[in-house]
Amino acid sequence: MNEKTPAIRRVNAILRKVLPAPVGNPDYLNCVASSLGAQGANGDYSVSLSPAMITSRWLAVSGGAGGYCGGAHPYFDEFRRTFDLISGKEVELSSWFGGAGLSADKDEAGKITEALRAQILKHAPKPETDCEGVLASSDYWTIGLTRRGMIFIPGLPHAALGCSEEISVPYAELSRFLNATGKAGVISVLADLK
Repeated sequence: MNEKTPAIRRVNAILRKVLPAPVGNPDYLNCVASSLGAQGANGDYSVSLSPAMITSRWLAVSGGAGGYCGGAHPYFDEFRRTFDLISGKEVELSSWFGGAGLSADKDEAGKITEALRAQILKHAPKPETDCEGVLASSDYWTIGLTRRGMIFIPGLPHAALGCSEEISVPYAELSRFLNATGKAGVISVLADLK
């Protein structure tokens, strides 16, 4: 992004850390060393980012990290990150949800409530038979912004990654799950989209 403001420069600095060059990147070097030690061959390591939504106030990016570092299985992780282009700060969207959306138990930080899961699953495509119970039992979800609503991606174990779905829920259906910060954030997103 064009670095016209200090806030945009802060966002770009964060994004540069997400996409570091392979040379000198400790994650890349550890992956290659681990694979060489275990398999006698180089590992495979990649990170990608792409914009999911850009407005005058918000930048939402989707990304993935994956590879093979010599273990039993390759790995892949999807993530979403949201930035406030006015402050230059990253926003953790789970902080937009209140007691109706997230567990109040401190030992279960980030765990969604049954009611929010039910709302998300109303928008899920009909799962294959093998995946039927996987989404319904997922407690932790990655959250992102789009022009149509919030995206929810279940946190699943490696063996169930084939059941992973990116589920979009319209903003209007999330209001009862949001706290005051979340409601103000959604109002700001919707105002930017007009």
